Amino acid sequence: MTHARALKAFVDRRFPGLYAALMGVRDRVSRAEPELRLTKALADPAKRAIDVGASNGLYTFWLLRRAAAVLAFEPNPLRIPTLQSRFGGAMRSGRLRLETCALSDHDGAATLVVPTDAQGLASLELDAASGKAVSVTLRRLDEFDDQPVGFIKVDVEGHEVEVLRGGAGLIARDRPCILVESEERHRAGSLADIRALLEPMGYSGHFLLGERLTPIERFDAATHQSLSALNAAGTHRLDGGVYVNNFMFVPDAGALARLRAAAGS
Repeated sequence: MTHARALKAFVDRRFPGLYAALMGVRDRVSRAEPELRLTKALADPAKRAIDVGASNGLYTFWLLRRAAAVLAFEPNPLRIPTLQSRFGGAMRSGRLRLETCALSDHDGAATLVVPTDAQGLASLELDAASGKAVSVTLRRLDEFDDQPVGFIKVDVEGHEVEVLRGGAGLIARDRPCILVESEERHRAGSLADIRALLEPMGYSGHFLLGERLTPIERFDAATHQSLSALNAAGTHRLDGGVYVNNFMFVPDAGALARLRAAAGS
């Protein structure tokens, strides 16, 4: 663990209020994910946005400013106090609903593994030896269809396909724009599985290559997800490196036009 990550973990563990405040500052100035600026085009201000894998609330923070309401899912119990501290006002007003279950393609229970040195990378796909094992409830996104949905973001460290399968009914009904993380190192073939689910529903996929919006057909894992572009821990992209892990799926020509305009493509 680097000194910076060790300090971050220490503050998170010992001073949760300070950590939540620091996350709020980070979110206001964050350039870590260029796709954040595109949520203005992807989210519908008249509909709910859904944040699956809220973690510390980076996307939740911005979606509260760009959607009518936000439904956030975060099963990692270590992240809940931060989210409650940061967004208590939005939760009390009803603009944010926080669910502490994990999403999948079936109901039940599963083991969430929280890496010791990277609590934000908790996953249902990790071996129990990789960190602390936590029992979590599984539910399907289709069970949360009480409001029209304009945007869904999914980042669950390798379990994205199951999340989308469990929300296929909601997606078919509302045809929201979707931002999904997919990495071959977490799960081989995951992007192909996501495309196989969404493309028959009329969705087209795209990603940012630098600042340019690029059709998903041009994605090459060997080139665009080379581990040589990451630091030794695999947690950050090196300066000058190319590592694409976020993909945007839009349901129609109108949504694509808005996305292209926002991307400047």
